[in-house]
Amino acid sequence: MFTSFNEPASDGLRLLYSYDGYKWTDVGRTFVKPEVGSKVMRDPSIAKGGDGEYHLVWTSGWNKDKGFGYAHSKDLIHWSKPEFIPVM
Repeated sequence: MFTSFNEPASDGLRLLYSYDGYKWTDVGRTFVKPEVGSKVMRDPSIAKGGDGEYHLVWTSGWNKDKGFGYAHSKDLIHWSKPEFIPVM
């Protein structure tokens, strides 16, 4: 499984899969809509936590935003409401 985004970056999380690590297929839909920060999603990254859930972070803007987007899921299909995590 691979995370990605397409332009416009406001569309949301895209997931791609591969059986061999060379040929990737887009699942064909978006999942998490970036409704926080500057309402864009770039550089999404997912990790499975010790709690068994998938945790997603992404760049939500780069000028005025001082933070990043966050959401979590138990199954990669149903996601929590996006949150903005402030930093600095």
